[in-house]
Amino acid sequence: TWDDDKWQPDEEFYVELAEAPDNATQLFFGARVATVHVLNDDVPGTLGFEAEEVQAREGDVVVLSVLRTMGKCGDITVQYSTVDGTAIAGKDYEAVSGALAFTENTEFQLVKIPILVSASHALEAAESFQIHLHDPSPGVLFDKHTDGGEDTAICTVTIAAHGRRFRPFLGWLCNTDRLRLGMHQWADQILESLYVGGSPEEQAGSSFVAWALHASSFLWRVLFMAVPPASLFGGWACFFAALVMIGLVTALAGDLASLLGCCMDIPDDITAITLVALGTSLPDTIASKVAAQQSDTADDAIGNINGSNSVNVFLGLGLSWTIASIYWYKKGPSDDFWNHRVGTTDQVYRDVYYDDYPGGGFFVMSGTLVFTVAVFTVGAFICLGFLWWRRWKYGGELGGPKRDQYRDSVFLVMLWIIFILASSLYSIAS
Repeated sequence: TWDDDKWQPDEEFYVELAEAPDNATQLFFGARVATVHVLNDDVPGTLGFEAEEVQAREGDVVVLSVLRTMGKCGDITVQYSTVDGTAIAGKDYEAVSGALAFTENTEFQLVKIPILVSASHALEAAESFQIHLHDPSPGVLFDKHTDGGEDTAICTVTIAAHGRRFRPFLGWLCNTDRLRLGMHQWADQILESLYVGGSPEEQAGSSFVAWALHASSFLWRVLFMAVPPASLFGGWACFFAALVMIGLVTALAGDLASLLGCCMDIPDDITAITLVALGTSLPDTIASKVAAQQSDTADDAIGNINGSNSVNVFLGLGLSWTIASIYWYKKGPSDDFWNHRVGTTDQVYRDVYYDDYPGGGFFVMSGTLVFTVAVFTVGAFICLGFLWWRRWKYGGELGGPKRDQYRDSVFLVMLWIIFILASSLYSIAS
């Protein structure tokens, strides 16, 4: 075997004893094949920053030492890049990126980051950004006990605040550099929504179908211009604005579905699990589809579905029923209240509830709810078992061979159809 100074994974080869020639004396073999393991003894080392947190002031040049420990064999490289935090590249500091090269026996390299003089820094609180080490040469490790763990090495640079106390407090409320950047992104977002394809160049070559889709969604584009980009106020403004807009769209879809069911003379409970459910769940369906495409795991997609159903039950029902219960408790029963009809029957509240609830209250007829929830629960357990089987079969809830994806999608849609049919037939029969 040859000894070099380059890291390589452990390797092996085999030595096999061949058959003896005919004129040889009789031989007896024990093990015919021997395995020879060639162990790597060239350790390229572990990389990390000398300090994981560094303080700086405007106008400084931050010099970070990247240390190579626990081995110095061979030539290695590692990529580095800055990542925005509350400090913005181009406003508060100069973004840097590149590769650090360590020749054999080199113990450290330096990374220099200029800190800019910001005109608005006097009104801002302390700001920070990070520099990451990533994509090292084969065999190079990062210290798992430092920021970034085994996957990367991270150093956080904090730009000190201005000396006056009230000004950093204003900066804590609003980062002016990020505010300017966010407002610029918001303006670009509005302009992009006005053009087919997002720009005049794309619009010039757009097809008839693209124009038709743009025209059909233009009203929604205009309405959702009110949603700011996620870079403003830590994403909270985008979150709450989007929540309000989704709530308005969901309420509109629910009302239109209810009116359609009324016009078609469909019972309310069937309208609720079909038209209203489709109208209110489509935004969640699209959000889960995007989450499944953009995430490495199914957590976001399935978590969004569970979260939306939790909001529907705990807020959609719990909050509204709580408010109604408090209202009727404070208002108290009246003759009109007791003469209110129970559903579509000829009975009134006085006949059904007065003996047990003389003080009145907020009453909701269960109708077919028990049967519907029972069917849904059975379908939910089947779905969970199916997802567990996909994890066992394919290593994850999503993905797998294309044919199996279509097959499993049809199976899940059939679960929904069975739920609709069973609940609808029970409602009609009762």
